[in-house]
Amino acid sequence: MPIITKKSETFLKKYLNNASPTGYESSGQKLWLDYLKPYVDEYHIDNYGTAYGVINPKHKYKVVIEGHADEISWYINHISDDGFLNVIRNGGSDHLIAPSKRVNIHTKKGIVQGVFGWPAIHVRKGADAKLTPTLENIFIDVGAKDKVEVLKMGIHVGSVVTFEDEMLVLNKKYYVGRALDNRMGGFCVAEVARLLKENKKKLPFGLYIVNAVQEEVGLRGAEMITQSIKPNVAIVTDVTHDTSTPLMNKKNLGDVKSGKGPSVTYAPAVHNKLLDLIIDTAEKKKIPWHGLFSVYHALFGFQSGDRIFPGRFSGGFFLRIFVHVPGNWPGGFLCRPGDAHKIIKIRQCQSLNTIALTNIWDPLLNPQRSPNPPGFF
Repeated sequence: MPIITKKSETFLKKYLNNASPTGYESSGQKLWLDYLKPYVDEYHIDNYGTAYGVINPKHKYKVVIEGHADEISWYINHISDDGFLNVIRNGGSDHLIAPSKRVNIHTKKGIVQGVFGWPAIHVRKGADAKLTPTLENIFIDVGAKDKVEVLKMGIHVGSVVTFEDEMLVLNKKYYVGRALDNRMGGFCVAEVARLLKENKKKLPFGLYIVNAVQEEVGLRGAEMITQSIKPNVAIVTDVTHDTSTPLMNKKNLGDVKSGKGPSVTYAPAVHNKLLDLIIDTAEKKKIPWHGLFSVYHALFGFQSGDRIFPGRFSGGFFLRIFVHVPGNWPGGFLCRPGDAHKIIKIRQCQSLNTIALTNIWDPLLNPQRSPNPPGFF
């Protein structure tokens, strides 16, 4: 049975092409839940929109696998008298790649299209020859003659803006699209649920498949949902940088290449015994993997590129590990339009998560039978 089927790839395309900016994830969460429902026993949505499905909901031992649903975007922050729009970030949006990008402005009247404007190279003379995009000088043009016309279009201060980019497959090898950070994580954990169901795997614990909201502005969804689930273990799937591309410093960022397996994170907040169990599983099943040190974990003790389930804020501590899918970011930072992830890498990440869930839990649930139980000592 193939890891990624036509049905799952169709879902991925629809999921990626749908905009779910931070704080406005509902449409994407509906798509995700509709795909997940056949593979879980029940599902829930919290007040802020974090969605999760549960397998074995009555089991006391709770394992979370998680991605996050939201994407970076912009807010309209000012409308000039002559009809141009200034923006502020909603998450880590990159002003350097904004000029000439087409955008969708989300209004109650529907989508209004626009474009980030920028002076042409022909007119950037003298001191302006060194002009570079900043958050203060980028602007959006929607073709309006003045502020009155902008307001009539349904645009207002506080309207959310996303890039227009859609998914494509590059050279039959790479998924390219907007917001692969972290729709790819949400896709992978949903696929784990599918693979468990289709292969009739029985789990001796409750499995919570979580798609958290508001990660891009400070882990808000994960922080809130931990209070509801109170898991024993969390395996987080997010993205990381492919450092084999130009202008990447491997000494600082690690040696990571798309297509050579998922990355597992070394850091103080990662539980060492659980990390060993994941790595042992990968090696026994001959799934390639990278080791990756996370500066976020080292500095804050609970964050990663996707940080789930911040233990310090959850009312308790639990075992957690982070599995990353490397990709290329033409804009130089996570979440850029044009993110590229190798298809084989996605399959490997799904395989590692699925096999891990069905192969490593005896020592977790029955530590007395394991020579290396996952406790502290």
